[in-house]
Amino acid sequence: DHRDLANILNSIKIINPGALGRVAYLDAHSTRTSEVIRLRRIPVVEGLKPYVKREVVAHEYVTGYDASFVHGYSFMKQRLELEDWNSAGINTFLNILKHLPDSHISRRRGYQTSVMFSKLAGRILDAGGFSTHEGRQRFRRFCELVRRTGVKPAATADLLAVSYCLVLLEGWRP
Repeated sequence: DHRDLANILNSIKIINPGALGRVAYLDAHSTRTSEVIRLRRIPVVEGLKPYVKREVVAHEYVTGYDASFVHGYSFMKQRLELEDWNSAGINTFLNILKHLPDSHISRRRGYQTSVMFSKLAGRILDAGGFSTHEGRQRFRRFCELVRRTGVKPAATADLLAVSYCLVLLEGWRP
């Protein structure tokens, strides 16, 4: 229903997350957006589709939570068979970031920066992830870079939280 999209964008406007920026189509801060949605009766999925590649929330909503299930939950289930809860969580975080550049980083530092962090996450996993000596060394350097640059991969952390919840809801216990 088009009213759901209007309510979502109005909520974003009220919350006013930092560094959201402006967009040409259906900008949450534009006074015209609600009118355009109402007149064209734009449903949520249609309204979020243009942002699928640049915004994690839009990506998850439009794709039926693809990254949460495929790169998060399913990956975590496999890792829990091989390693402890903490290592599985770190490796799942890295796997999500590897496959989906973090939109929180993109908004604050640009899309190319988020892609760079995605590539770094992939390199850590290529070295065996947090469960190996080389992977832990790369992860430490990754964390140092995160601190030094001040980026916050918060969107990835949100999907990691979803992964933990799904595994726990399924009955897994640490």
